[in-house]
Amino acid sequence: MVRLDLRFFCKVCLLLLLSCFLLAGCSGGGKNGETISVENVAALRKVDGKKVSAVITSGYHYSGDGCGFTYVKDTTSQKYSDNGGSVIVGEDGTCWRAVYETGLPLKAFGAIGDGKHDDTAAIRAWLAALQNGDSGYATAGTYRFNETITFPARRDISILGDGSQQTVFMYNGDNDNCDLFVVGGKEYESIGWTLQGFNIESKQTMKGGSALRLINMKHTARLRDVSLSHVDGSTGRKLWNGVFMDNCSLTYYIGFEINCQNEGIMLAGKEGTDSSADIYLDQGTINFSRIGVHCGGGVGGLYIGQVLIYGSTEVGYLQDNTLVARGNREIFLSDQCVLDACHSYCALIDEPLSVQGTLDFKAFISGAGWIDPATPGTGLLIKKLPEGRVSIGSQHIKHCKANGVEVQDSTTYVRVSSTTYLIGNGGWGFYVQRKSDKIDNQAMMIANGKN
Repeated sequence: MVRLDLRFFCKVCLLLLLSCFLLAGCSGGGKNGETISVENVAALRKVDGKKVSAVITSGYHYSGDGCGFTYVKDTTSQKYSDNGGSVIVGEDGTCWRAVYETGLPLKAFGAIGDGKHDDTAAIRAWLAALQNGDSGYATAGTYRFNETITFPARRDISILGDGSQQTVFMYNGDNDNCDLFVVGGKEYESIGWTLQGFNIESKQTMKGGSALRLINMKHTARLRDVSLSHVDGSTGRKLWNGVFMDNCSLTYYIGFEINCQNEGIMLAGKEGTDSSADIYLDQGTINFSRIGVHCGGGVGGLYIGQVLIYGSTEVGYLQDNTLVARGNREIFLSDQCVLDACHSYCALIDEPLSVQGTLDFKAFISGAGWIDPATPGTGLLIKKLPEGRVSIGSQHIKHCKANGVEVQDSTTYVRVSSTTYLIGNGGWGFYVQRKSDKIDNQAMMIANGKN
C-alpha cells in the first residue's frame, strides 16, 4: 500500500501553481493578475501595480547579478516602508514584497557576494530591516565590506549563513585598528541572539580591534560554526583579535576556528558587578595567536570544553585582571581542553584582585615552548591567586621545557589529583616557590629534570 506524503503533495501543487504564473508572465506591461519579469529593482519600481500581481526581477542592480527575486503585490491596507530590499514601494505606491523561505535574504538588498563588489551598504540595509524575532540569511559567497558593521539594537535575532567555509564576510577597508562586526552596546542588552554558519576574514593586516565584538549579550546567546579566518586561508593571520565577549552572560560559543595575531578569545565583565557569567566554549580550535583564551577580569562560570589551543606565542590560557579591574570566579577547564606547544606558558594564573577564586583545571598540557623560537616554557604557572582554590586533575602535564606546575603564591590552596601524570618536564614536575601547608600534590612524577 502506497502512502501519500502530504508535504510532497503540497510541494508539487506549489510548483504547479508557480509554473502557471511563470507561463502567464511576460516582459512589459501585463494584465491584471499576471506575473511579469523585469531586469532589476529599479524597473520594479516603475511597474503598474493595477495591472500586475507578481514580478520576477532578473537581478538587483542588473540582470544576472545573482540577486533576483519574485515579488508579490501586498493587497493589505497596511502601509509598509520601502527598505530597499525585501519591501519595495513602486512609483505608483504599490507595495511589493519579496518571496523567500529561510530568512531575510542579504542578496535581496543587492549584496553580490563575489568578493569584488563592495557590499557594505547592502549589509547595513539588510541588518536595519531586521525586527525583533527575525532571521537574516546570507547565502554562500564572499561579501566584502569596508567599514565597521554595527548590528541593530534588537532582541531574539538570528543571523544565518551556509557554513563557516561557505559564507565569508571579508574586510577590505583602510582602517587597520577597528572592530569589524559589533553586536550589542553598553547602553542596552542584546537578548536571545544566534549567530551561525559564517566566517570573518580580513585582507587588511589589522593592528588593533576584534573581528567580532559582543557587548552585553544576555540571556542565552548562541554562536555556532562562526570562525575567524582559517589556517590555510589565502588571507593568512591578518586579524588582530578574534572575538571579545564584553560583559556577556549565558553565552554559548560552539564549533569555531580562530586564527589571529594577538588574542583568540577575550572575556571580561564589568567593574563593581558580577554581571558576566556562564560562558561556554566548546568544539573549537585557536591556532598560533599570542594568547589563546584570555579571561581578563570580572568573569564567572567560564567553562572551556573540547577546545584545542595550539602554538600560542606567549600563553595558551591567561587568567588575570588586566581587561577589567575585578577578580574572576568559578573557572573550569575540562579534560577535553588541550593546551599544546605554547611558547612561554600553557596556562598562566595572575590574579591579584581575585580573593578566594576557584579554578578547576583538567586541561591536557603538552610541549610548552617546543616551537622555535620559544623561550623556556612552564605548563601551569600560578603566579597570583590570593587564598584561591585550585584543583588540578589533568591526565598529563608533560614535556614542558621548564616546570610542569609551578606555584608562586603561598596563600593559594592547590590540590593535584593522584591520576595526574607530571612527566618528562625539563625542570621540576611540581615546583613550589615557598614551602606551604596549603599544597596537596598526589601526582605521579616520572622522568622530570628535577623531581
